[in-house]
Amino acid sequence: MSGKAGGSVGSYTTIKGDGELSGTVKDFPYYLFSQYYNTHGYRLNSHVQAHDYNGRVGFVKSDDLVIDMVTGWHDDNYGMPGGLSDSGALETLGRRGSSHDKDFASTKDRFAQISLDKKLTFDDTYLGGLGLDLSYRNRDTYYWFDYGCGRATASKAGIDTYTVNGNYQI
Repeated sequence: MSGKAGGSVGSYTTIKGDGELSGTVKDFPYYLFSQYYNTHGYRLNSHVQAHDYNGRVGFVKSDDLVIDMVTGWHDDNYGMPGGLSDSGALETLGRRGSSHDKDFASTKDRFAQISLDKKLTFDDTYLGGLGLDLSYRNRDTYYWFDYGCGRATASKAGIDTYTVNGNYQI
């Protein structure tokens, strides 16, 4: 088993940390990764907070058969400060100001994939390899725009993706 961890700090209350762990238990190689990121940003309402988690577990019975499962999760939340024009907003709010101090968005992105790879041989002659990948991804986004005067827009969108991929390697 091996692992590592890291971290950093920066301007505008920025912090980032990550860690990973990998190894093999019998016929099962594994890998785990996690990351955290947070910053307040240079401008008002330009904050970002994000989390990432990824993992992989494999099964290696022999050189002829490998099965892998990979999964991951990402989520983030962030402010959207809006543009500053050269004339009005920039002079009134300054370079660090926000013309839209209540606007924000967030994303959640999840996936899973299973892969199967099989070498084909006949009388110790390599005939190629067959591969099959099955995957699923779910991504949701949400945003909120506040126009003031009691007017606002909120929206949520989601997308699901299913993939089947087969291949033959020579």
